[in-house]
Amino acid sequence: MDNKSLKNYLRNLVLSKRADCGLTQEGMAERLKIAPRSYSDIERGKNMFSLTTCFRFAAEFDVDLNAVVRNVKDFL
Repeated sequence: MDNKSLKNYLRNLVLSKRADCGLTQEGMAERLKIAPRSYSDIERGKNMFSLTTCFRFAAEFDVDLNAVVRNVKDFL
């Protein structure tokens, strides 16, 4: 799989979690301790999270990182 597919997977993951939590992009960015523009870029598939943001996302939203890694293996 290609990088674009990986970005789309991560994009869908954060979009889904944001919708589940009823957060705005700004609210999501605040919880992840990143700039709203950086979060927007993740949602648009322009950028991926840093490892730190990935850990923060998992901790803040009770996301199983093992499941994420299993799902992204096909993209690597």
